[in-house]
Amino acid sequence: QFLYFIGAFNKMVVPTVSFEQAAQIVNEHYSKNIEKGTVVVGKLDSYIDQNFKVSIDGTPRYVLKVANSEESRDQIEAEDEAMRTLSKAPGVKGRIPEVISTHKGERYFKKGDNFVRLISFLKGDVLAKVSHTPAVMRDLGSLLGSMDSALACLDIKASHRFLRWDLKAASNVTPLIDFVITNSEDKQLVQHFMEIYDKKLPLLTSLPLTLIHNDANDYNILCDGSSTSLTDFGDMVTSFTICELAIALAYCLMDKDMPMLLSSAVHLVQAYHAKRPLLKDELNILWWLVAARLCVSVTISAYEVTKNPGNKDYIEISAKPAWSMLKVMKEAGGDLFTKCLLVACGHMETDKDTDAVLSPAGVSPIVAVSNVHSKEELIEYRKLHFPKTMSIQYKDPLKIVKGKGSYLIDENGERYLDCVNNVCHVGHCHPRVVAAGQKQLKELNTNTRYLSDNIVVYIKELLATMPDELDHVFLVNSGTEANELAYRLATTYTKREHMLVVDHAYHGHSTSLIKVSPYKFRDQGKQDPPATTSCVDMPDVYRGTFTTDEHGDKAAGLYADQVDTKLNELKGKGIEVAAFWAESLMGVGGQVIPPDGWLAKCHENARKHGAVCIADEVQVGFGRVGTHWWAFQAQGGDVVPDILTLGKPIGNGHPMAAVVCRKKIADAFSSTGLEYFATFGGNPVSCSIGLQVLNVIKEEELLQNAKEVGEYFMSELKRLEPKYGIIGDVRGKGMFIGAELVCDKKTKKPWPKAPLLSEAMKEKNILVTTDGPDNNVLKIKPPIVWDRTCVDNFIQAFNEVLSVLCK
Repeated sequence: QFLYFIGAFNKMVVPTVSFEQAAQIVNEHYSKNIEKGTVVVGKLDSYIDQNFKVSIDGTPRYVLKVANSEESRDQIEAEDEAMRTLSKAPGVKGRIPEVISTHKGERYFKKGDNFVRLISFLKGDVLAKVSHTPAVMRDLGSLLGSMDSALACLDIKASHRFLRWDLKAASNVTPLIDFVITNSEDKQLVQHFMEIYDKKLPLLTSLPLTLIHNDANDYNILCDGSSTSLTDFGDMVTSFTICELAIALAYCLMDKDMPMLLSSAVHLVQAYHAKRPLLKDELNILWWLVAARLCVSVTISAYEVTKNPGNKDYIEISAKPAWSMLKVMKEAGGDLFTKCLLVACGHMETDKDTDAVLSPAGVSPIVAVSNVHSKEELIEYRKLHFPKTMSIQYKDPLKIVKGKGSYLIDENGERYLDCVNNVCHVGHCHPRVVAAGQKQLKELNTNTRYLSDNIVVYIKELLATMPDELDHVFLVNSGTEANELAYRLATTYTKREHMLVVDHAYHGHSTSLIKVSPYKFRDQGKQDPPATTSCVDMPDVYRGTFTTDEHGDKAAGLYADQVDTKLNELKGKGIEVAAFWAESLMGVGGQVIPPDGWLAKCHENARKHGAVCIADEVQVGFGRVGTHWWAFQAQGGDVVPDILTLGKPIGNGHPMAAVVCRKKIADAFSSTGLEYFATFGGNPVSCSIGLQVLNVIKEEELLQNAKEVGEYFMSELKRLEPKYGIIGDVRGKGMFIGAELVCDKKTKKPWPKAPLLSEAMKEKNILVTTDGPDNNVLKIKPPIVWDRTCVDNFIQAFNEVLSVLCK
């Protein structure tokens, strides 16, 4: 490649078309397809091709491009295909040249040894000669990001080529340095950065590889006011996508001191990120790629001056400022540059150093990146195109753009304490979970029909948390899919269809699961269950059929006996039940904690009638109860369901779920001969993410945290009981907590102002909701990484809100 690198230039023959010949080409081949008038041809600077400015009646309208002799037909066609695609791409359309066809409809043709094209003339001055205002930088970043997003869908064979200006091959200039750079200090400077580039190469090769323009230099970028456009696709190549941004920055940041350099970089990169989101690793390597581009530029310039001294002025057009910038970069180092971009793109929290750069630049770490649409625009679009069944929380909806730990962050950078997100179980965007998904996604994502270590390692770790009886696992994508499969497993094993469920339960949104979800079918105005479903009372010992006030410890047995009674009643009608199905803790039912012994007795009663027992822990599993991994274990005794469904917290926000069952259940399902296959269930990325969730729970001791913080939370809520008199009951296990709000403790009449709490607490930057049959139970099920500070913040806000609402 080095020999080719040297020889490629020597083989190229720069065209020698005269002005008269250029005008003749325009008139002979394009006169029917261009504006009418007098054609005048003028010179445009070029590198190894010839470019002519074509004016009509004195106004520049077109550019005639005559390619060098080494430009192949494949490369010309590749450029044309890319330009066709970009001419229709959002954010790019109208900002790149349009190809003008010949009389024969050709988009290019060959004249002698050279390919010829006519393209539209882009208005504006070159970026090198205009002020690099924030508006210009942002517009350019948006253009480049939109362009790279559009080009990512193209894979053109001719673009997979060796090119001297391709940064993935930057090391090829290294042998030239000793020969063409004679100044010892300059030589050491370039060698310094190229050595770092070589060390960073393993990181670079792990990043996205796509088709890029590859030459967004300040003479290929045009500015008309603050609007930018881009020309010259001659260096287009398939390379690491981040190189696009590095090349643009290399030229945009020249002749700037560090404060201005950082400000310009942040504006450009943020706007790019809004159109093509940047990975953390892409930002981490960006500084060194900018330096590498400058090194390639000064080295090739020095080499080519020796080969073509007559074109010295054009070749060295960027050399002097490039040398100056390399010296600035060497002195400054890249740490602050990288931190500013990581903060600006939402990969890192701001600190005093980055704030000192971003604030004077008028840049918010969140707003500029994620505020692509206003809230009003988003709401209006939802009204037009989203079904009305998809609700939005809050009268003034939140636009959430980032999550971190226990907090959600809106477009203005406001942090909200998250009290209800039982999906991001180990905290929003936990770095280990995110990294696991990113790493595996770079390597492989396929299905379970191939052998993979990931799924075996994950299932081994998952089963290690389970009772021995639960030893078979199905991996799926959602809680609904998990419960749908549980339905099939139960009916296949028992050869029965009828289900016995707990009132107010919710098991999913599919057609069959709505029928076993009283929370849903009662919302539809159907007070009686469907024909294939029966219900027993929810074991609510505070306001249910059997309360501890009236029945004491006997309440558990009385509720469990309803299972036996109902099954006998159904049997008398000739109906045999496939499964008794219960959530281990009742969420939408009002954060209900079943009394100890209830679930064990329910299972005993169900099994003596031949029914299997399904435990739905889509919401409450993975250590939320604090004392155990699984909520059914907190019921005491030897409670083990036949089928266990898992969901929401399993992937910490990644779409993933599971069904774990006894061998006999899985064997009966297999005996049907019908293959079970979920396209995405058990894929390597999901398993990598799921494994990290398990590891984080164990290594960060989150079960113990859930237990301790949950106990502290409940004690603080109870401390408020006498002050306001509306807190009728505080109940919970670990970080699954409910506070039932009543008008008075004797009648237990639901407090009518309870639904107002959600809006009032939002004003205090606390996100919490109410639930339950009367919508009067404060629902608390946050990420289990909460600490006591989170509790204290909640209690302070809750106290302030109650002091107003209870007047």
